[in-house]
Amino acid sequence: MYRSFFKPLFDRIGAFFAMLVLGPVFLVVAVLVRIKLGSPVIFSQIRPGKDEKPFKLYKFRSMTNEKDDKSELLDKAERMTAFGRKFRSTSLDELPELLNILVGDMSFVGPRPLLMKYLPLYNEDQRKRHLVKPGLTGLAQVMGRKVKRVIDRINEVQNSWSVQGFYDDADVTLPVGYPPLLGKIHDLRRIDRRLAAVLAIGNSHMRRVVLENIPTDLLDYPSLIDPSAIIANLQKSRKGLLVFASVVIMPELTVGDFVHINQCCSIGHDVRIGDFCTLYPSSVISGNVTIGKECEFGANSCILQNLEIASRVLVGAGAVVTKSIQEEGVAYVGVPANKICKS
Repeated sequence: MYRSFFKPLFDRIGAFFAMLVLGPVFLVVAVLVRIKLGSPVIFSQIRPGKDEKPFKLYKFRSMTNEKDDKSELLDKAERMTAFGRKFRSTSLDELPELLNILVGDMSFVGPRPLLMKYLPLYNEDQRKRHLVKPGLTGLAQVMGRKVKRVIDRINEVQNSWSVQGFYDDADVTLPVGYPPLLGKIHDLRRIDRRLAAVLAIGNSHMRRVVLENIPTDLLDYPSLIDPSAIIANLQKSRKGLLVFASVVIMPELTVGDFVHINQCCSIGHDVRIGDFCTLYPSSVISGNVTIGKECEFGANSCILQNLEIASRVLVGAGAVVTKSIQEEGVAYVGVPANKICKS
């Protein structure tokens, strides 16, 4: 009753009053976008909603419509101005999504709506994100993380598995060939035999925290590599490594414990990756890169060669890192990537 009636009602009422209160902000932003970036002021794009039903998502535009000699749009990096990057960093470009909430296509809280082109890439678990309406704000804010964890909302689709609830509600999934173990983490303390398990949590920080709450003498964590992955060789492969479909890894990769390398990622030669790192789909790590512990790299992000990345660094989806990051616990977005916050 709550999910089917009251929550949609509260969402629509909230969106209506939010649009009234934020009316002056809408007007000022629209004028600035028109002056700085041109028209149309509103950008729309088809995204998958609840039950994978397409809907038209509305946002303020954040790029120009500059074209080349053949009247084709330039690359996104060339159309993104300094104003556009700053505008996106404030999230004010998301305000028109209140209209999507008002008409019932979205909710205030839910998984962020990704692109239609990702639908064929989802596995059965990933499709569960479409059992609910997409949200204006996502899991990162609901769980109270700081701004650096907001990047997670962009990458929620990239999580190969999801966590139902908080730490003690995380499921532990066993590889094929082992009897299923159903229950919660605290139930493991009652198991009197040693098991092999996959720590099926996409978020790097949460993966580490959950592991700290599991008795170390109960579980073994094998490395699982999809048969379609192309791997020259692993210089050092430790426990809990997950490599997904269509990954390409060049020679001499050194990787720590509990690293997740999602589908279609590409890793160059002589790369060193620390414990608990997560590479989301289509991430590119160029050759001779050193990465600290608990880092996360958003979908389609790129790290150029010969760089060093400190621990607990988050790189947003589509970002291109062109210089080493020495400061720990920071988030970078954009092309080229710039720091937006520190924990």
